[in-house]
Amino acid sequence: NYKAAYFLEFNDTGNPALNVQSYYQFAIRQYEPLPYLAAMDSVEAAQLRFLESWKANLPEKYYRYERDATLYTIAQQKVLYLALRRVFARQQPDLTIPELPSDFYNFFQKLQWNQDWMIGHIYYDGTASNYALMLAGVGKMTPERVLMQIKIIDSISSGESSGYLMAGFLEFYYERNKGELAALAYDYFMDSDASAEFKKRINDLKAQAELLKPGMPAPAFSLQNLDGKRVQLSDYQGKVVFIDFWASWCVPCI
Repeated sequence: NYKAAYFLEFNDTGNPALNVQSYYQFAIRQYEPLPYLAAMDSVEAAQLRFLESWKANLPEKYYRYERDATLYTIAQQKVLYLALRRVFARQQPDLTIPELPSDFYNFFQKLQWNQDWMIGHIYYDGTASNYALMLAGVGKMTPERVLMQIKIIDSISSGESSGYLMAGFLEFYYERNKGELAALAYDYFMDSDASAEFKKRINDLKAQAELLKPGMPAPAFSLQNLDGKRVQLSDYQGKVVFIDFWASWCVPCI
């Protein structure tokens, strides 16, 4: 009932200015940095007020999860401001790329990282990784700099959360075939107190990434083409094959 009511309150509209799933993209186009932060704060406040009105009807654990999920989700949308503004500027030549105020990322300070009940939430580890990136400062990405970032993540968290957040951080590199940058961070992680489960997850990803290194034969696969015919990669042996991965909800992908 809560999720249904939430949808009707925040998502059941075609107006991007009223739909929280698309509002942040709308606001990035419309606002300069500080007004954008204020707009996101307004969305966060509205969602938290709505959640509070349901508190008496929700299990305490679920209420806590929804509260923190709202904070991490809004923080992640704030993080995306500059990157998406650049994307939108390529589509809208009149859109400028502003310089961020020095205090733009102060919103990170209200987030807490020892939240074991948030393990598995898409923005919990992503926001922690962005926080470490900000603390590490601007600079060329090197194995030493990536090591500095995973140490920051380890220092702001503990217990199961620490292992989960560090694993999520390493996933970014292995899923993007940038394992060479994560070499020192991987060693640090494997020497940490992270659980065997998280270490196995990273080792599995690392093994997959090894198979996708430049120069390695592409893994075999088959799929249905637009004509409904089943095709396999080996059908194109000796030809150049371009594969584009995208998602219908991903504006930068499109």
